[in-house]
Amino acid sequence: MSDSDSFVIARVGRSQLSKYVDRNVRFVGQVIRTNPGHTAVLAAPDGGEVIIILQSGTPVDSKFIEVIGTVQPDQSIRELSITSFGDDFDMDNFNSLLQIIPKFPNLFHV
Repeated sequence: MSDSDSFVIARVGRSQLSKYVDRNVRFVGQVIRTNPGHTAVLAAPDGGEVIIILQSGTPVDSKFIEVIGTVQPDQSIRELSITSFGDDFDMDNFNSLLQIIPKFPNLFHV
């Protein structure tokens, strides 16, 4: 692994989480419900739901978010940071991107 590889964070869907236990990932989803300051449940672009373990005080204030975090053994994600993707985001298009990424590893640095 080169030094630059240590900064690469894979974009994943729910179906890929088991490959990334104890590693950092980027995960985009639609907020289904939150327990403020504790957890958020997100609908995954490739189906199903993923639990996000929030840092204390992290606001979840939009319908779609990107979470950078560490995948836990139970396939939840411990949040390191959250980026709002607003209230109008095309999850089907994003799922299509997730399907393309593995086919072009050099382009997406996976």
